[in-house]
Amino acid sequence: MIRGKSPRADLKHSYRKVLWRSAGLSVLFHLLFCATVPPLEFEPRIAPERLLVITLEHIPETRQQIPPPPTVREPVAVHDAGEHPPPDYRPPAELPGEEEEIALEEAVEVWMLEKKPSVI
Repeated sequence: MIRGKSPRADLKHSYRKVLWRSAGLSVLFHLLFCATVPPLEFEPRIAPERLLVITLEHIPETRQQIPPPPTVREPVAVHDAGEHPPPDYRPPAELPGEEEEIALEEAVEVWMLEKKPSVI
C-alpha cells in the first residue's frame, strides 16, 4: 500500500507559495506605511546666545611644600625564648610504623619486558 502525503501536512509543497505571499504582503504593508505616515523633519534648536562672563577672584599664589620626614619609631623588644625549650615541654610521642622505609625499586623500561606487567 502506497501512502501518499497529505497536502495539509506537506510543508515542502506549500513552502514556495507561502514564502511569496508573505514577501508580497510585507512589501505591500511597507508601501502603505510609507505612504500614509508623514515624513519626519527635524530642525536643530537654536539656543539663545548669552554672554558668558567669567570673573576671577584674587587667589594668592601657593607653593608645594615637602612634608617633613616621618618620625622614627622606637624599636619594640620581642621576647626571645632562645634555643632551649621550656622545662615543661614534652616531645611528641613516636607512633609505631612511621619509620618504615619504602624500598626503592629499579625503574624498568616497558619496551624491554617480555610479559605484560601485572597490577599489584
